[in-house]
Amino acid sequence: MNLSRAKKTTLDDENSFLRFCYLVYYESNTKKAAKIYETLKDRYQAVHKDELIISDNVKDISNFVKFLDSASRYYLYFFRDKEFLDENTDLKLATHVDKTIKRMRCHHVHASIMPIYLAVMHKLSEYAEEVVSLLNLLEILNFRVYILPEITGRTDEKQSDLFDFAHKFFNEFEWNSNVSDDQYTYYSGHKIEGTIFNWIGDNMLDFVKHMSPVEKFMDSLVALAEPEEYNYYNWKGIRFFLASYEEYLKIKYKKTYDIQEVLKKRRSNGMEANDYLSIEHIWASKNLSEKYEENFIEKRRLGNFALLGLNSNQSLSDNDIPLKIEELNDFNSKNHGSLEMVQVAELKIILKEASEYLDKDGERRRTRKYFQDLSSKINDIRENKFISFALIRWQIEGEKVRTKSKVDSFT
Repeated sequence: MNLSRAKKTTLDDENSFLRFCYLVYYESNTKKAAKIYETLKDRYQAVHKDELIISDNVKDISNFVKFLDSASRYYLYFFRDKEFLDENTDLKLATHVDKTIKRMRCHHVHASIMPIYLAVMHKLSEYAEEVVSLLNLLEILNFRVYILPEITGRTDEKQSDLFDFAHKFFNEFEWNSNVSDDQYTYYSGHKIEGTIFNWIGDNMLDFVKHMSPVEKFMDSLVALAEPEEYNYYNWKGIRFFLASYEEYLKIKYKKTYDIQEVLKKRRSNGMEANDYLSIEHIWASKNLSEKYEENFIEKRRLGNFALLGLNSNQSLSDNDIPLKIEELNDFNSKNHGSLEMVQVAELKIILKEASEYLDKDGERRRTRKYFQDLSSKINDIRENKFISFALIRWQIEGEKVRTKSKVDSFT
């Protein structure tokens, strides 16, 4: 797959890569890393005449260049599918690495986790099993802290702690609780037992629990209170989330699916039908807009959006919900293309369930609020499915979830 995001050849790209490597190899000082060239020139001043200093500097530079060479291959692999995979890695473990990297590749932000990624991948050939475990945790961390909406105010919040983790892991790799000074996690102060892998793993878990506790994680996916103006259509992570949900459904029904389909960009020509995954409203934003404005709460809930394969020239109508779902399924059929989405196909079942819920009281269909209630019920059903999936996918061991986590707009 030729991914447009794979190219990292601009000066900004190269500077970013060099800064990431500096943070891992030298120090986790973001101010110095931001002025990378000046910092390195100052570190290795040409005025030194002492042969011992010169020798040490040459050795240090040589080791840094070796790390740059190694890191560049892992960096390329992160952004370009199957560009590099360590030939010494066990095939089963390599498959797990590849699956996790594909998922992280689909995240819209990576800067905060990149130093950790480069540091742990540096140990892939020797400690493949431990690296696989840390990569899985890293994907969870990035999603829960930096991808989910309304978790942090900034995409770089607390990233300096993550840079610390990467630097210590790389430079104090021999740390072991049996022979070294006691170490405690940054936030909860939990004593760490074991090797450096336990040290960084415990700190990453601690970071997730502190920044994105499970209750906050779940709440970020469900309907927002009426005064809120948040619209999930504008969430930069919505395509990845819905693509992940589709991946989960495809595995459940034993169907093949490459989550990286979500990386394909919309183009004006030269694109086959269903080649682009579009975010579509179930209750169209302009439907009944004279009564329910385009920013009406039900129209901007996460449950109101689905991924659908469309080409650049296709557009859907603003029909009422039942007709819109019929239209979505028509576009989703194999007659229109190869990207048949299970999440669209299941809308027929969800519509039936929602309709039956409203029609149990024979008067409900004749009320003026019927389409509002229908949308509310569809959103409830889908968001409950989303929460169940998300807990399977991104929950970490030992987290306790409230027993009454069901989304229900009617109670």
